[in-house]
This record gives sequence, C-alpha cells and structure tokens, in this order.
Amino acid sequence: VHTFDEELWDSVMDTNAKGAFLGCKYAIPEMLKQGKGKIINTASVCGFGGRSAGPAYVASKHAIIGITRQVAAWYGSMGINANCICPSVVRTKMTEGLLEAPEIVETSLRATPLGRFAQPEEIVPLLVYLASDESDYVTGAAVTIDGGWTANI
Repeated sequence: VHTFDEELWDSVMDTNAKGAFLGCKYAIPEMLKQGKGKIINTASVCGFGGRSAGPAYVASKHAIIGITRQVAAWYGSMGINANCICPSVVRTKMTEGLLEAPEIVETSLRATPLGRFAQPEEIVPLLVYLASDESDYVTGAAVTIDGGWTANI
C-alpha cells in the first residue's frame, strides 16, 4: 500500500466503485417510477478479502458489495432488488494478459478447487436468474461464482 500509485488508486476506484454507484444512482429513479427493478453489480471474490490484485482493486470490490447491500436495504421495500455477482478469474479479453503470466495462473489455479478458470457462458445463468422473477426474494446478496476459490479463504 505504501508504494501504490495514488493516480492508479483514483482511476480504479472511479471505474469500479464510482461506476457501480453511478449505475445505481441513475437506474433507481426509473425503477421507482415503474415500481420495481433489478440491480446486478459485478464485484469479485476479491471483495471478500485481500489478494494479490492490489489495494485499489480489492477496496473497490469491497465498495461494490457495500453499495449493493445499501441499495438493497434502502430500496427493497420499494420493489428494487440489488445483488452482485462475485466471480474469480473469467476467461475474457480483459484477462488475456493476466493469463499469460505463468506464476499468476499457477497460483490462481491452486486456489481454485475446480482447477480451472470460468468461461463467460458459465456466468450468464446466474445473471439471468438474478434478473428474473424467480429471484424476487433475493436481495443484498453477494453471490460467488468462483470454482470454489472462496472456500479456500
């Protein structure tokens, strides 16, 4: 933390934490008008503890879980559900560079009981469920989808 770049901190916090906040801020009035809504934010398994991802990333993911739970508490009685998904490593264009570093891959796979990274299509069913009427009694949840990663914390 003592050597972490302040500008990088601001950039990560603006993208992740402020992004989730602004998404909620501007979606909620429309949801209130229609009397219901579903907010699904994306945090990370890093929102449950520190990892080697760096202080800004970890703090921002904790913040996303916090804002999601606050929205759930304040707006649940008004028909708005707020939840977040917390994946571990998902194979996407964003993680391509990360997955080229053998030491990161080895450490991550060792921490994942299923022994592999998620494919994007494995995340979709959870999103569909949280957006559906079947999840009407689910709010304030931070749902891990991590191949068992958080079982090792």
